[in-house]
Amino acid sequence: MKLRFFVFLLALANLVFFAYVQGWFGLWGWQARAQSEPQHLQNQLHPDALALVQARNEQQKAARDNPTQCLLSPLLGAQMAAPVLKQIQTSLPAQSWQSIPLNTPGRWMIYMGRYPDEQAVARKKDELKRFRVSAFDTVPPAYQPGFSLGGFDDLSHAEAALKQFQALGIRSAQLVTLSAPVQGTQIRIDQADAAIREQLGKLRPLLQGQDFAPCP
Repeated sequence: MKLRFFVFLLALANLVFFAYVQGWFGLWGWQARAQSEPQHLQNQLHPDALALVQARNEQQKAARDNPTQCLLSPLLGAQMAAPVLKQIQTSLPAQSWQSIPLNTPGRWMIYMGRYPDEQAVARKKDELKRFRVSAFDTVPPAYQPGFSLGGFDDLSHAEAALKQFQALGIRSAQLVTLSAPVQGTQIRIDQADAAIREQLGKLRPLLQGQDFAPCP
């Protein structure tokens, strides 16, 4: 009898508590306290910030899975550049590459040397003074001991000056190319991924077997 009474009280207590939580006693001023904690919601990360973090993580993963590199074509002459540029325009994204025209003049010097030592250089300079030649330029280390009778960035001017020295009787002077002129076009791709590199591989026949190389 006591056990039945105890079970009855326990069931009644559960029923009363359930009614209290559901707010059924609100008419009599017995209202359960709300369990929500809005301050916790305020402390949560903003959904838009979370989306940005996820997007950045995806970009970093994509970069690890498909790394890019800067590539530069060999120097292309006019005849080679035209078909290569045409193929690139149709096979690569428009903003992924740029065409760089190059027109760098060469550099030449009228050279005297190479001599056994600096004493021989000094004797030769004294000898040239008899031809009323007194302007001597220093030369790069690879051409020492020796000296220059002048430097030029135009080949025709250098050749004309050499003929003048030869007409004076200076037969040992010679024309030396310090740097050859560079004329042509190069194609630069700052961020070449696997798909772009695959397309570049198809250009080898047009490049006569040459390849794009890493940017210096």
